[in-house]
Amino acid sequence: MLKALASAGIAVAAVLAIDRWCYLPLACDVTEKRIIKETTILFDNRNWTTGMRARKNLSELRNCIDATPGKVSLYMTAAANCRLIGAPDEGVALCEAALRYDRRPEIYAYLAVCQLQLNRRDDAIGNFVTAGMFSPMYITNIDDADVRTRVDEIVSKQRMLPWHVSQEQ
Repeated sequence: MLKALASAGIAVAAVLAIDRWCYLPLACDVTEKRIIKETTILFDNRNWTTGMRARKNLSELRNCIDATPGKVSLYMTAAANCRLIGAPDEGVALCEAALRYDRRPEIYAYLAVCQLQLNRRDDAIGNFVTAGMFSPMYITNIDDADVRTRVDEIVSKQRMLPWHVSQEQ
């Protein structure tokens, strides 16, 4: 009887472990790929359903973030959906959370985009500089011409090799 009970307990633990560490991450990968495609479409074709669809995406992404908290791309996709619903402050929080796991330049660049939407120019410039130090190509994607010029000036002074946005355009 004791062996049967122990076997049943081990089987339940194994099923829960497989669900938590195998199935949920896989399901979240599938969900994320679908939402990335949908988010791209939403940015390109904004209409009256954009907010509703972005909120639905955010709900699904938050569930996946809870299941796989170290997966930085989930935070970035959620931040993009926050921008779609006009909540760049939530996007900033998500990007900052992503930076606790990884220090990729695209996170700094997207954080800066969200900060610009909140009119936090100095913070945005600092984060664009961080991204631009890794690759000056991030500077070319800055929509605000004044910010782009300022970031280009700072980055060109700090980089070992000269590079200016104006040279590439």
